[in-house]
Amino acid sequence: MLTIAEILKKDISDEMKDLAIKGLASRPEGYVLAVDFDGTLCWNKYPEIGEERKRATYRVRRVKDLGVKVILWTCREGALLDAALAWCAERGLIFDAVNDNTEERKALYGNNPRKVGYDELWDDRAVSV
Repeated sequence: MLTIAEILKKDISDEMKDLAIKGLASRPEGYVLAVDFDGTLCWNKYPEIGEERKRATYRVRRVKDLGVKVILWTCREGALLDAALAWCAERGLIFDAVNDNTEERKALYGNNPRKVGYDELWDDRAVSV
């Protein structure tokens, strides 16, 4: 099975990419993408918020529109997390969960484990998008 990042890098039409991503999202268990903030959605200037990485924010909005569940997975908390969430909202990034499992995964697991369950992680230290 290809990941979203692999699909987006394929030399195929946007329509074919969208179909493949919708296919992932339509699996019985769904598809969950966890996305880091600093260094991934914006350039890393922690604790400040760096300049937007527009390709990454566009791609997150796009896959969410295609049915993928998206978790913001960040080390930020308190006022720093609030600022990051406001920054994201200004750019149309609304998450299904923040530093937590999606409701669908909680139901699938029958609990809410401390470790966040995702199918793919976009992180400046993992996959560059």
